Amino acid sequence: MGDQQGYYPWQGPDDPSKSRLKVLNSFTGQKEPFVPRDGGNRVSWYICGPTVYDSAHVGHASNYVRFDVVRRILSDYFGYDLVVQMNVTDIDDKIIKRATERNLSFEVLAHEFETEFMEDMDSLNVKRPDFLTRVSEYIPEVIDYIRQIIQNGFAYESAGSVYFDTGAFTDAGHNYGKLEPGSVGNQSLIAEGEGALTAADACIRSQKKAPGDFVLWKKSKKGEPSWESPWGPGRPGWHIECSAMASNVLGPIIDIHAGGVDLRFPHHSNEVAQAEAYHSSHNWVNYFLHAGHLHIEGLKMSKSLKNFITIRNCLQRYNARQMRLAFLCHRYDAPMIYAEHAMEEAVSVDRTFIDFFGTLKATIREVERKDPVARVMRPLDMERELSTELERAQETIHNSLADNFDTPSALREIQNLVRSTNAYMAHRGTESNNLLLEGIGGYISKMLSVFGLSHDNAASSNLRYGSKAEDESSDSTLANVLDAFCQFRDTVRSEARKENSAGMRKILSLSDSVRDDDLPKLGVRLEDRGVDQPAMWKLEEAETLVMEIQRKREAEASRREEKERKRLAREAKLREDLEKGRLSPEVLFKESKEYAGKYRAFDEQGMPTMDANGEGLSKSALKSLAKARTRQEKLHAKFLAANGSQPT
Repeated sequence: MGDQQGYYPWQGPDDPSKSRLKVLNSFTGQKEPFVPRDGGNRVSWYICGPTVYDSAHVGHASNYVRFDVVRRILSDYFGYDLVVQMNVTDIDDKIIKRATERNLSFEVLAHEFETEFMEDMDSLNVKRPDFLTRVSEYIPEVIDYIRQIIQNGFAYESAGSVYFDTGAFTDAGHNYGKLEPGSVGNQSLIAEGEGALTAADACIRSQKKAPGDFVLWKKSKKGEPSWESPWGPGRPGWHIECSAMASNVLGPIIDIHAGGVDLRFPHHSNEVAQAEAYHSSHNWVNYFLHAGHLHIEGLKMSKSLKNFITIRNCLQRYNARQMRLAFLCHRYDAPMIYAEHAMEEAVSVDRTFIDFFGTLKATIREVERKDPVARVMRPLDMERELSTELERAQETIHNSLADNFDTPSALREIQNLVRSTNAYMAHRGTESNNLLLEGIGGYISKMLSVFGLSHDNAASSNLRYGSKAEDESSDSTLANVLDAFCQFRDTVRSEARKENSAGMRKILSLSDSVRDDDLPKLGVRLEDRGVDQPAMWKLEEAETLVMEIQRKREAEASRREEKERKRLAREAKLREDLEKGRLSPEVLFKESKEYAGKYRAFDEQGMPTMDANGEGLSKSALKSLAKARTRQEKLHAKFLAANGSQPT
């Protein structure tokens, strides 16, 4: 590589034939064959974690859920052994400012929001890293790291702070700004990377050799957190923590570094420069992956813009699976717009999978209840066609995931397979081939689990979607209980329909209430399928069912409100028309507020012939007045009809 405009040379794998997939590498802007540095199965991964000064928003959810999906695909689908490290920035200008505003120590504030962040990630089913490193716990390592960079000739002390020497770095043959060369020298981005308490200080800016140099160690002012160092009391700069901690845990070369696209410059570019300066190398990270922005109403979601929705607020309306599905519908590296229609689409996809697994398991139960030996049924043409479609879907999904983790394409193919299987079950009914259904269901369940759509602590099952709906140990007993209940309810409803009395109608109403109100709270969906068919039950998450019922009731209430609004509008329009219709057409132009005083002469039908000045009326004016009279005739007729043809 290296001949792509705007990118510096990149050292690719020695043997690309070992690659199982391609990834979009931010170093080249192209999809490159992915091969771990040692050519084996172990993959080291570093991801930039949160700066814990406020609640995490949906933009953070987008970033960490998308990379959680990538991580799971690498480990659970392609079989790599991942070692994942994430940092927590618990020393930062934003934290110091917020702690001062709340009259707290920076440690207390950071701990509060780190705890909240990790709880949010657990709620979203984001796997925890193997190593969680806080900068506050790595101060000695950071100081040693900076000291080594100084010794290597790539940093300098100035007035108690230490700065990275970008000029010396490039003079030594290194490429600065590898991830976004076009932004090198952008003072706005550089200032943002220096921190709110540093960027605005002109005195500090004057301490640099060059405007593009950036701080490694900040001299602390009075009242700010500080640690002793060879350069005096201070604290780490933002960029140095990641380089130092990643090098300490993962070593001199990292396979994957991941983070949000807004961090390409200066943060990630500076990380790379620091690590190369420390290790005296030109290749610290092999593959840099960046997640696309999440936008809301066309703007990047951010705390500074005050247009953010917290993860906890979002989870009050949508469950974690639906949020994850919304992200899965977009490539991890592509921008995404957070909007109501996108979330409702995710809700619809979620419902599709829930219904599919419910119907699949119900069909398998009914086939076995009819004939347990039917599981070994000889495949017919429909079975062969569906089996061929499964093979085709597996190949398409594999190719999609091997193409830079293309989850939207993979998800669409899974949905196509679901539709085909649903059509097969609807056509074959209790004649369905259970072995084929179990094979398809097991594959789809596995792939959705790879995407993180089944909680890691859920009981094992080949036909699972979600987390809490089922417990393998009690499945059999619960199935028998629900079967018996459904048969009893079917019989009661059938008998109640035979007699049209108030008592029987009450029984039917209670039967519906059990289906719509009571069972959903217990995680049971009951579907009535017609007079001659038994009801079908499905186990689902009670939380999801209750949330769905709430949304339906809100939608019904909205429809009722809209219907009432239209009714009131019609009534208001009718009253307005009746009021206008009080005047007969003959006196309209003489007595109405709109026309009174505008004319001085009228014909025998009350039509004006002269205006108030005694001038004759033009043809166009007479035509307009004739239309007004026709409208009044209709309004007056309506008024007379409403009042029993008795004018008032």
